[in-house]
Amino acid sequence: MTERLTIDTNVCFQDLLTGQQAAMDQVAIIELKRDGNHFSPVKEILHQMHVLPVSISKYCLGSVLTNPALKYNRFKPRIRKIEQIQNQITI
Repeated sequence: MTERLTIDTNVCFQDLLTGQQAAMDQVAIIELKRDGNHFSPVKEILHQMHVLPVSISKYCLGSVLTNPALKYNRFKPRIRKIEQIQNQITI
């Protein structure tokens, strides 16, 4: 079994047409890819830390955040969740 893990932090987006920018400070995007439905130590650790999986396209998210002409109703729940994470204060 193969498992690949990517962690993106401080992700920034920029729309080259509008010039508008958006940043996702205080958020890490963890992408876990694995072959098949086998046991994953990383998935188990994330589960124990109450990190729940969410399916989202970084490209679509960046487009919606930087281009006000795009409809974003389908992304509202995910955008709200990201905003909640960004606004949390960890002591």
